Amino acid sequence: MYAVAALARDCELALLSGDNEKEREKFRAMFHRGSHLRFSQSPLNKLNFIEVLQQRGKTVMMVGDGVNDALALAGAEVGVAIGAELNEVALGGADVALLGTDLGRLPKM
Repeated sequence: MYAVAALARDCELALLSGDNEKEREKFRAMFHRGSHLRFSQSPLNKLNFIEVLQQRGKTVMMVGDGVNDALALAGAEVGVAIGAELNEVALGGADVALLGTDLGRLPKM
């Protein structure tokens, strides 16, 4: 939760999840109003979302934890793979790898 709040001070945030809508309430409490919360997103949906932001002149950092994030990690200006066991496919699209699940380290970098 700290990481989301810290990043929200300076960044526009979006959650692009392959999970279904039942996770919405859990994440709504973490993200401030105005954040994009999108569920049931395919790898291509995630990449398309990033490309739209880039066409609008935004610089995009994508943080992902799995194979389904590999395209988006590669498509973002900065791709950050995070996880207890980083997947080779996700790492291939990432610029940065954070071993572990502590997203709180990200704003400190």
